[in-house]
Amino acid sequence: MVAGYASNDSACLPAEQQAYLSAMVLQGGPEPADYAILTSHLGTLNRLREEGAIASDVLRKALTRLCGPFASTESLIGHVLAQHRHGDFWIIDAIYRRHISGERSLQRWDEYFQSLAAATAVRARKEFFTAYLEEYSATVPNGRVLILGAGSCRDVADFLDNTVNPLQFDCVEADASAIAYAMDVCHEHLSNIQFFHQNALSFIPSGKYDLVASMGLFDYFRQSLFMKMLRRSMRFIHPLGKIVIGNFGPNPSRDVMGCAGWILYERTAEELLKLAHTAGVAARQSWVASEETGVNLFLLLHNAGTG
Repeated sequence: MVAGYASNDSACLPAEQQAYLSAMVLQGGPEPADYAILTSHLGTLNRLREEGAIASDVLRKALTRLCGPFASTESLIGHVLAQHRHGDFWIIDAIYRRHISGERSLQRWDEYFQSLAAATAVRARKEFFTAYLEEYSATVPNGRVLILGAGSCRDVADFLDNTVNPLQFDCVEADASAIAYAMDVCHEHLSNIQFFHQNALSFIPSGKYDLVASMGLFDYFRQSLFMKMLRRSMRFIHPLGKIVIGNFGPNPSRDVMGCAGWILYERTAEELLKLAHTAGVAARQSWVASEETGVNLFLLLHNAGTG
């Protein structure tokens, strides 16, 4: 039993965390000097959740009852707490855009959220992928690209905004709201993009692709589902095609995400390569890269198609 906390109490957090977080709300949010201590307290709560001392729904409810940013979907933390599908297109795009709420009482909280290593890594992931597409497009002009779990398509739009070698994109997304949002983000490039409102696991393409990419989908998959989707992706590419899959590595700010139930299957480079090899990709055809922070990893498969 945790001191100052009853596991069946749906109203309160452990006393120390309750007091600290309540004080932060009254203060109007953390200053940079508070970030480390705030992260430590959220880390304690997430570890209690992981150990089963606090149920996920109880933790979510208790945080929401603190009010302020925890209860407002206008804040990044509140938005994450309110979502049943974490990593949704809006929060990822808000991270890309470095969104800060227009409400003064929420601004410090959004600045804190945007400072986290996970948010920094998400932005770096987009920069990595747009650079990858630019390099790829120089060698495969007008190549055909499949994006699985396309979300806001901010990365696709940024690439098309700046390239002299446009590619043709088929973007698969299960969330109709995400597609509507992405069509607005990409409104100047719709001649280069076709959207498919389908689950990536059931999508069947009409032909082969030069490149299959997924930046933020595979790290929601358990091992068996990861393998299933990887093998499907291998069937979608030409014999000389390529695959690039983003996956969070060990994440130093997982505790903040975990408190809201945003759980990813983090994988090391070695684990990603093992999955590729198990799926039938030769060692010489696979390797792992990372963006500049080293938090997001990318499984790169070349010449991996089955023909």
